[in-house]
Amino acid sequence: MVDEELYNERLEICRACPLGLETARGLICNPKLYINKEDKTSVSKFPKIGYVRGCSCSITHKAKFEHSKCIVGKW
Repeated sequence: MVDEELYNERLEICRACPLGLETARGLICNPKLYINKEDKTSVSKFPKIGYVRGCSCSITHKAKFEHSKCIVGKW
């Protein structure tokens, strides 16, 4: 488990990310969008070369674990 400061930092990064989606379950990585792995900001609703789909994970849960990683390397 990570400390509260790192946990909150990860949540803020994901809230600012175009894939971050607040739901009734908490913050998730939006599986309906694709993000460019290089610039980490360009988003598409359709698959493209160099883009990765949001993983649909519960970021609220995933961010707590030390060895968890963002799919595009933001943390």
